[in-house]
Amino acid sequence: MFIEPRHAGTIFLTIDGVMALGFLVLALIYNHLWIALMMFTMAGVFSIHAYYEMTGRDLDPTFALLSNLATVVLLASLALGVWTSRRRTAQGT
Repeated sequence: MFIEPRHAGTIFLTIDGVMALGFLVLALIYNHLWIALMMFTMAGVFSIHAYYEMTGRDLDPTFALLSNLATVVLLASLALGVWTSRRRTAQGT
């Protein structure tokens, strides 16, 4: 990346916040369980990044594990939502 290391944490927190707000808008518009799951996952990611940024801890294997787990949950939620939406469309409801 082309950012200074001292600004990286702030930029990551900003990106996390924007993504969480986007998922909140989707959750309020469509009111589906899978979007709510994505919202809670993004809240967890935001919390993890904020904790490591505010405490000044170096990124360690625990951070990597939690971030990767959150990514898997986000992608699984998105896949579930697409599958549910396509199935609902195919049934004509």
